Amino acid sequence: PDKPVWAVVGPEDMTRHRVVEAITARFLDPSFADFDLDTVDASSLDANRLLGAWRTLPLGSPRRVVIARNLEEAQAGEIGKVAEGIKQGSQKGCLILDSASETGREMKALVKAADAAGVVVNCQSPKPDDARVFLTETATAKGVKYEAAAAAELIRRIGPDLWMLSTETEKLANHVWPETVIRKADVERLSPASPEDRIFAMIDAVCEGRQGAADSMLRDVFLAGDDIRCAVPPVSSPARNTPPSMPSAAPSRPSHPPSIPAQQPSSGAAGDTRPTPAFRITGSRRHSNRSDRSGGCH
Repeated sequence: PDKPVWAVVGPEDMTRHRVVEAITARFLDPSFADFDLDTVDASSLDANRLLGAWRTLPLGSPRRVVIARNLEEAQAGEIGKVAEGIKQGSQKGCLILDSASETGREMKALVKAADAAGVVVNCQSPKPDDARVFLTETATAKGVKYEAAAAAELIRRIGPDLWMLSTETEKLANHVWPETVIRKADVERLSPASPEDRIFAMIDAVCEGRQGAADSMLRDVFLAGDDIRCAVPPVSSPARNTPPSMPSAAPSRPSHPPSIPAQQPSSGAAGDTRPTPAFRITGSRRHSNRSDRSGGCH
């Protein structure tokens, strides 16, 4: 829809990036990108300047595109000003509000204002089945394929994180070349162990008296940002004593996401499983489009 405000929110980074790119392509003439595109990061967010750019007429594009990224990290007060400014509208602007979270009073008010003035797109974390289909399509685009056990092992280690799954697939594809099959042994050799695996290996080293190895593993746990509480429920062996909880840190991400394969039409073959889109549009001014349908797109 031709709307002046788009809020793209949710924890799935790669999906948010794809949605922002699609919206930008919808309203921006690439030949006028130097004039009709502004990108602002939350660290330098000035609500007045952002709204001023949004209300500036485009030079040659259907709308002047203004992207505000990482809004969950913006200074207090600026988000509220943006929410109030959105209510005043823009004739030829396209404001894209990109945020991994919509928690907090100001962010909720901002999403509500965006829902009233335009469209809200929720980018949810994919389900394991969706991650498997994405992994298959990503591998196919790179000229390789996964053994079933290899795909399952990679998802167990990485989780349903599309960004990391794509990065790992590219690394594994380069490793097996000129062969075209990625096997479980390749995943075990090259891909990072799961947090549970790293933590249990450290606990085993402690129980076996290998202090040097345990110290090294503990350092790796901290560097990886693992939260050892994730390993507490499975602990049943009396030899494994639950260590005190440790602070966790967000894992580092590449500054730019890897290339993403285009969705292919379903072949209709037996066992073919189509992925559920990891985002849904939930609002526009003409009518309420809020929906609880997971992964749906309205």
